[in-house]
Amino acid sequence: MSTSRANMGRAAVALGLIPVSAASAANRANDYLLSVDPPTQATTLAGSVGENCKGKTAFYMGIGKSGFSKDKAFWSLRCADGREFMVQVNPDGTSNVMECAVLKAVNAGTCFEKFKN
Repeated sequence: MSTSRANMGRAAVALGLIPVSAASAANRANDYLLSVDPPTQATTLAGSVGENCKGKTAFYMGIGKSGFSKDKAFWSLRCADGREFMVQVNPDGTSNVMECAVLKAVNAGTCFEKFKN
């Protein structure tokens, strides 16, 4: 795993441009993503991933309802070169990124699947 992948708490390049109050319970960064077309979703999320990822497919997995994940949105992203990432979109506009293979290996979920309610 690359050093940049280990830095899970880095700020989102594109998502960080969305003004969001830290006191806000809503996730306006996620609201933005849900409001735009799929190519824009993929491009925006790819900006969070970095690593020369050109966003190809974005998939909304869901938003946390309670506990640690409350109000955090989770998206899957496939890059044009086939790499896959999970992007956690935080209410403050920052994001965390994890390779889908790592997410699955640590038994923390599977990319490109909707959350079960």
